[in-house]
Amino acid sequence: MDFIHYFVVFLLSFCPFAELFIGIPIGIVVFELEPHLVAPIGFLGNALSIILVQYLIIRFHDSRLLRPITNVNPANRAVKFIHLVIEKCGLFVATLLIPFMISGHVGIAMHAILGVSKQKLLNYLLVSLAIWSFLLIYLSKLIPQFLL
Repeated sequence: MDFIHYFVVFLLSFCPFAELFIGIPIGIVVFELEPHLVAPIGFLGNALSIILVQYLIIRFHDSRLLRPITNVNPANRAVKFIHLVIEKCGLFVATLLIPFMISGHVGIAMHAILGVSKQKLLNYLLVSLAIWSFLLIYLSKLIPQFLL
């Protein structure tokens, strides 16, 4: 039965916009799974889906299917804020905010708008996802104890 729960965590983390922020807390709080197993499974699910999106963007960059992801409006408030963060604090701090603000899946498509290479943005996003994974484990263990 635990295998199914771990698979659900993987699928939730794989889904755009749900990502780690839903997969890890559900795995720890609702399914009561081991945090040291939930974190790598959630991270792998999210990282693999972002790498898949990057591959699809490279392979089918002119496709109508990917147009909602690749045509990010540079006048969007979140994009303007991320530009401001890059100017003030650097790309690494901005990649810590991207998964939380606009999803890592959309963030990887913003490489041209942000003026960085796809590989550099992917590397920074993966590091930020690892940081978010550990932070979510800690918060998922802390908040239910605090509320109960």
